[in-house]
This record gives sequence, C-alpha cells and structure tokens, in this order.
Amino acid sequence: MSILKFGVLSFILILALSSIIVSANPDLEFIGSYNVGSDVREIYVDDIDNDLSLDVIIASNDVVYVLNNDATLKWMYSAENLKSIFVSDTDNDGYKEVLISTGREIANIERGNFYVIDNGGNLKFKYPRSAPYSRFVFYSICAVDLNDNGYHEVICGFSTGVYALKDTYDKFSWSFKTNETITGIMVKDIEGDGNEEIIANSFSNLYVLDLDGIPIWGYSITEGIKEIIIDDISPIEGSEIILISKEDVIYILNSEFELIYPKTKLVNNILEVSTLDLNGDGLKEVILGSKNGVYILNSRFDMVKNKYETNDDVHGIYLADLDGDGEDEIIFGSGSYIYMITKQGDLKDKFYVGQEIDKLILEDLDYDGYMDILINSGNKIYLFENKESKESRIRDAAERYYRDAKGYFEVGRYDDANKSIDEAIRLYKEIGDIANVKECESLKKEIESKIIKEKNENADKIDEVIKEKERKDILSVFEISEGGISIFFIFSIFLLVVIIILLLLLLIKRK
Repeated sequence: MSILKFGVLSFILILALSSIIVSANPDLEFIGSYNVGSDVREIYVDDIDNDLSLDVIIASNDVVYVLNNDATLKWMYSAENLKSIFVSDTDNDGYKEVLISTGREIANIERGNFYVIDNGGNLKFKYPRSAPYSRFVFYSICAVDLNDNGYHEVICGFSTGVYALKDTYDKFSWSFKTNETITGIMVKDIEGDGNEEIIANSFSNLYVLDLDGIPIWGYSITEGIKEIIIDDISPIEGSEIILISKEDVIYILNSEFELIYPKTKLVNNILEVSTLDLNGDGLKEVILGSKNGVYILNSRFDMVKNKYETNDDVHGIYLADLDGDGEDEIIFGSGSYIYMITKQGDLKDKFYVGQEIDKLILEDLDYDGYMDILINSGNKIYLFENKESKESRIRDAAERYYRDAKGYFEVGRYDDANKSIDEAIRLYKEIGDIANVKECESLKKEIESKIIKEKNENADKIDEVIKEKERKDILSVFEISEGGISIFFIFSIFLLVVIIILLLLLLIKRK
C-alpha cells in the first residue's frame, strides 16, 4: 500500500472515530441521544407528567423538545423565534406546564407571543388570544402565584421593564418600567422572612421588586452583569447575592443589599458559578468554572483556596458521589471529558465522551438513587450512566436480597427465601459476580431441600389427619360422645323397643 493511500485511510479512520461520542471509556454506559436540529438555548429537568421519572425539556431556536429519561422523544412543540422557557404547575393540578416565550423585532416594531403547553404537548393558552402577535418581545419569563389563589401569574421581561401577566393570560396586572431590556428574571426569598422577591436584571442593572411590582432595591454594575447567584454562603441571616460582572469581578451582597466583602477579581473568563457545601458545615463555598479550570474560593471569597486546571472551558459544576464509593466529589465537564476531583482539588478520575461539552447536567432521572449524566454537545443531547454506579446499585440490591433470603430461611419462611435468593442470583449474574452466584446457589439448594422436606412432612400430616378423621367417623357410630348418646345409638334403642312391642302384641293376639 502506498504512503498516500495509507495516509488517506488513516485520515478517514480518524474522522470516523472522532465522530463517535459513545467512547471506549469502560466507566460510562451510553443510554441514548437525541438531535434537536439546532443549538440548545436552555435545558430544564423536571417531572412534568407526575410519572415518577424526570423529563428533559430543551429549548432550541424554534422548537421545544421534551425527552423521556432514556433520551427518547416524548413530544415537541414548534415556537418560532423562541426566547425562553419555564416549567411550572400554573393551575395547581399536580401536573407541570411548559411556558414558552417568543419574539423578534422587525423594522423597530416588536412582535412576540407567550404560550402555555400542557404536559402532553398541547396548547392550553396563548397571549395574545385573538391577535397573531403582541407588541412585546418576551425576552425572559418566570411564573409565581402573586395573590395566593393557587394559580400562577407570569413575570415577563420586556424591552421596557418588568410586567406581570395575569393568571388568565389575557392582560397585565402591573408593570415596572426600566426603559432597558430585562434579560433575566427569578423569584427568591432573599431575606429569609417567608416572602419572595422578584429579581430582574438588565445588562448592567439589578432590580429587586416585591410581588406587587414595587421596587425594593437596585444595584448597578457599569461593566455589565454576567451571572447572578442567590444562596446562603455566610453566617449572616438571609441569602447572599453573588454578582459576576462581564469583566469577572465578584460582588457579594447581603440580604440588606449591602456589599459585605470587597469586590475582587480572582479568575479570568468565568463561565460557571456554583455554590456547594464542601465541608458539611451548612455554609456553601463558591466554586468558579472558567476557560481553563475550576477554582474553589476561601470563606472570605477573596482568595482561591484550591484549583484544578483543565485548559478547556468548564461547564456544569456539581457535588455528587458519582462512583458510588460513599464520598462526594466535585463533578464538571471540560473539553471532551467529565472530571471528578476531590474537595481539595485533586483529580480522582475523568471520563472521555468524545466531543466538546457545551452543557453538563447531573440528575437522578429515573429516581434510582444514582446520578445520570446529561450532556449537550452542539445540537445533540447525550445521556450516560456511570457503570460503576450502576454496578454498585445492582450489587447493593443483590446483597439485600441475599440477606433477606438468609433471614427468611432462618425463621422457616422457605418460599419467601426462595424468591429472594432467585433475585440475588439474577442480579449477581447481571454483573458477572460468579463467586457470589455460587454462594447464592448453595443457599438455594438448602432452601429447596427444606421446601421438599416441608412438603413431604405436610403430606404425611395430611394423610395422618385423613386417617384420624376416618377412624373417628367409624368410632362415632358406636361410641357415646362426650356430650351425650350418639344418634345411631338412640335410633337403635328406639328400634329395639318397637320390635319388642310388636312381639308382645302378636303374643297377645294368639292367646
């Protein structure tokens, strides 16, 4: 073979291998994938139809996709010029709705719509109801029950401010004018007093409103707001507001909306912010993900305590026991790898997934107690399960069935013991644990021996009972029972008396 041909074939082979995301990594098990056709804007994970498994709700450019927990399509809904989605039980019926906002500007004229889609993918409400478009672009949305009637109003971010759409979805109940586009909205109880506040932000301004749309407080960052996190990260009462500016400066405000730590810049090119309780003291640490690694800040948020560099963009930062060893690790995606590092920032393991990770989500989608790994790469969604977690889960279940079988065996519940040991054998075979399969089969032989012995003993007892009944029936004919004379005995005496009387009558007639 010529060098040229060999080079061409090698290049084709490399391309083919690089296009496969189901990698050769033995630790990850590929569950499924789905192509949404365009870039992914947002991903929600929630149980919208109350079937005890989480659904994956994905917003692309013009379509909302809802996937099952195995990455198969449940339903999809087309929404042109999609801006944002939100998931909420808007009518308090126990099932979630998917809220969709859309819009665009044509010749300086805004056009937009808002949709409420039920858990089966059907349109429930649309704003406006009669006209094809409203005069707003719905840049951001959030749902909350503003008046405690059990139905959710929708808080909308427009180019002119914050508006509250009534729970009838036909008109607005209030508005707060900002004269700048509201790109983000959330609802949180910042002060910890049981009353929620509306947090809205534009490019450079943060607005905090009460549920009636009355402004409480505001804060400006001239270089622009990149990220907002609200969580309890200090001993001070209430939650803190963490602001990351466009220039990666960190601002931390308390629930009184005061800067409680000097603003500082510790890391460049921040892409992710996560708050996790790493040491179990009830207070969360701040972990930053950047274009080259993960950084764990100290308790005063003015210094990097630990770090792990990857030289690739970091997406998604979680704290979870992914490998089933009983210890939580910091999990994140970077480049084509999922990294697992200790709380001190040391590498514990990493998993190759074949393509660049744009988004990473860890969720227990099937409620089995173990995290599933959801990856967005380009226009595709991939779902993985950690094999070590799966094997650990199966082994735990097998051990429980084995212990149950032994317990049932010891108290003489042999049928229950047999059912449990069959499950233990099945699970140990599934993970290829031959030694434990043999141990279970040994116990099964003992169980089956006891079952056979018990059946024989029961058969003998039944025969004895039948024989005893027959003997008693025969004796009852001739014997006097404890409660008096048997019917047969009385009848016999009566018949004897009748015969004697007849004989006497015959003798009298002859005389």
